[in-house]
Amino acid sequence: MLKKILKILPRNKIQHLAEAATDQEALKLSAEKEHVVKNLMGLNQLMAHDIMVPRSDITWINAAMPLEKVIAHLKDFSHTRYPLCHQTLDNVLGMVHIKDIIMRGTTNANLKKYIEKPLFISPTMSCLDLLSQMRQDKKYIAIVLDEFGGVDGLVTADTLIEKLVEYLNPEGELKSALYTYDAPSRSLMVDGRFSVAEFEKNFGQLLTDKEKESDPETLAGLVLLLTGRIPNRGEVIRHPTGVTFEIKEVHSRGIRKMRIYNLGVLSKPKM
Repeated sequence: MLKKILKILPRNKIQHLAEAATDQEALKLSAEKEHVVKNLMGLNQLMAHDIMVPRSDITWINAAMPLEKVIAHLKDFSHTRYPLCHQTLDNVLGMVHIKDIIMRGTTNANLKKYIEKPLFISPTMSCLDLLSQMRQDKKYIAIVLDEFGGVDGLVTADTLIEKLVEYLNPEGELKSALYTYDAPSRSLMVDGRFSVAEFEKNFGQLLTDKEKESDPETLAGLVLLLTGRIPNRGEVIRHPTGVTFEIKEVHSRGIRKMRIYNLGVLSKPKM
């Protein structure tokens, strides 16, 4: 999919369209197309460190670990590729595919035969450049290194594609993508950027009088106001209304995704 997307949207064509988009009359761009072009160029302002899986959340394989323990270690994860390292995450030997671990890796020495050379990048590399680099090198995972050469994080092609699709959405479509309702658990999975105002419009009054004074714009901002820090993944925060926030994804600068429970305690929104 990554190759198909970048074949359709080569970097130099995107840049040319974005520059020309300032002259809408000359290009005869519709408002929607102009929005898509400009939003896509916004992807170039995002850097690897903005979307990477942080070091603490990376699942990796120790090459010194017996293979049966490796398989047992990975049974709770659904990734297709993992960093293979020697003793420490900072000593990356390469990437290995789960099929090679299960079907071919009868021994650790045998497993090393199927190592894929990793793509190492700077945390300040733009996402658009990274997309192009992944296509060129046919890589699906990039290892983000800090200034000292240690592993800072990891970026997958799936994450980049998800971000690309998000930026291609016409204005107004992103709102619905910021949350999904799960009927069995009666919970709401939300993006941290989902605005408090939009949430209250759809689900009911959430902010307390004290919180209104601080005026948090997003749900992530509200949770940061409640905790006074960036919470850990899996942490559950209870709001004074009785609503609970379960943190699902975080990054170095804040909360990426969370699940909200007990929405029934909120006053119904005024129509």
